Amino acid sequence: MQSKPNTTNTTPHLPKPALLGVALLVGFTFLATIGGKELDIGTVKNPEAAVAVVRELRFEDRENGALLVFESPANTLVYTIEPGTNSGFVRGVLRGFARDRHRSGVGIEPPFLLSALVDGRLFLEDPETGRKVPLDGFGRTNAEAFARILVAKGGTAS
Repeated sequence: MQSKPNTTNTTPHLPKPALLGVALLVGFTFLATIGGKELDIGTVKNPEAAVAVVRELRFEDRENGALLVFESPANTLVYTIEPGTNSGFVRGVLRGFARDRHRSGVGIEPPFLLSALVDGRLFLEDPETGRKVPLDGFGRTNAEAFARILVAKGGTAS
């Protein structure tokens, strides 16, 4: 007795309506994304508020681990962050800026701009590389570390 050959297809079959639905969903998502960007629909904007305070500052590391903050152009020492204080956020932000400057071939001499807007937001900006970081985006405590530097008239971090 001969057995009949197996003529059933074992390959999974996707229904055409499901494939069409997926294609339409992907197409709609693509068009909505492009349309939203082009027409400014669903985008978040933070309007620039007026600048309340701005300082030109240079930062220098010392061998003992201290971080000195000088105001330009007079090169006046306005703040010292002593070694062992909780200065990790300030050092981390400055490390990122230093990396950008190194890539751009800029030294440590040009000052950074530390500014507070009238709405309370804080920014650190490097005019040499064009980088601008909103410091309040990292949390209030971290922004306060830079706020202390912004209002310093000379002194040491505690």
